[in-house]
Amino acid sequence: PPRSTLFPYTTLFRSWDCRLHPRLGTLEVRAPDTQAAIADVESLAVLTHGLIRGLAGQHAAGIALPVHRTKHIEENRWRAATDGVEARLIDLDRCRGTPRHHHILRLLERAKDGANPHEQSAIDRLHQRLTSSPPQEQRAVVAARGLVSLVRELANTTERRSD
Repeated sequence: PPRSTLFPYTTLFRSWDCRLHPRLGTLEVRAPDTQAAIADVESLAVLTHGLIRGLAGQHAAGIALPVHRTKHIEENRWRAATDGVEARLIDLDRCRGTPRHHHILRLLERAKDGANPHEQSAIDRLHQRLTSSPPQEQRAVVAARGLVSLVRELANTTERRSD
């Protein structure tokens, strides 16, 4: 069945993307839990907030969101998780493969609308991350130094403060 594509091109969410809370009338968004660095989690939270702010504005203006096929959304999630920034995702409006970074750039620009300077800085950090691919970097560490080295590196990254 089709569903609204609030976050069609990111891997922020695993078991569910977002859902309405039936009693509170709120939108629940699953916390980003695959990032090792706290600064990356913050940046994704700011991105999420910015996109929701934009969607709320669209709703207030009476603009309907597109609804896309669930299988395409799930395929994009798999491709993004497997191939990182190098992934070719399905453009959900045109049903053709396009580089992931094009989709990410569009989301980042949408999220910057109405953002304060701190939020813009967090979104800029995500823009800088486009030049790296954590899945490929992690595979390279495992190939060069083994799985234990990767686990140590991820633990160290998680423990570092991002003050």
